[in-house]
Amino acid sequence: MSIVLDNAFIERLAVILEKSIGDSSAPMGIAVTRKHVSDHVNFTDVVICGIGITGVFNGNLTLIIPQTTACHFVSKMIGMEFNEVTDDVLDGCRELTNMVAGVIKMEINSAQCDINIGIPTSLIGHTLHMRFNPSDKYVHQQYGSPEGDLEVYLVCRDGGSELHEQAVKPAAVKKDAAGALLERMKNNTK
Repeated sequence: MSIVLDNAFIERLAVILEKSIGDSSAPMGIAVTRKHVSDHVNFTDVVICGIGITGVFNGNLTLIIPQTTACHFVSKMIGMEFNEVTDDVLDGCRELTNMVAGVIKMEINSAQCDINIGIPTSLIGHTLHMRFNPSDKYVHQQYGSPEGDLEVYLVCRDGGSELHEQAVKPAAVKKDAAGALLERMKNNTK
């Protein structure tokens, strides 16, 4: 099965983020690439939340959020002020991961296929490295807001399913465009 990630799919993820952390998130671009096993991404002072995906699509979803940004996001989500990563902040980040995984599940289910999502887990650290299997295909999407950035990695393991980029071009979407996008999506709902 091929999983097509087009502008509509990326926009649906943006809407979930907008609803969760306010209306300021805007997608900043997408890249579909394969990395060598020696390649890795370095992160400093981040919260990493991941969730496994099985079924017709096997892989995982990972959200990378700087610790200060995680505190801002969760403060907005639940209406309490956080200045450091606590269990409540980690719970909020895991819930955000769950919501994004739900969008992916709905996308796959709309193609009349089924996937299962696991329970989100979280890590915090000061220096973390993320490595990719050479056969993995992944999509990396970065979202920005005044409170900070959020990175989303959707990884697909070889074995019948593939991620494909379709008509998605890197572009910055301004804050006012995010509101227009939300309105367009409401009007186009069938």
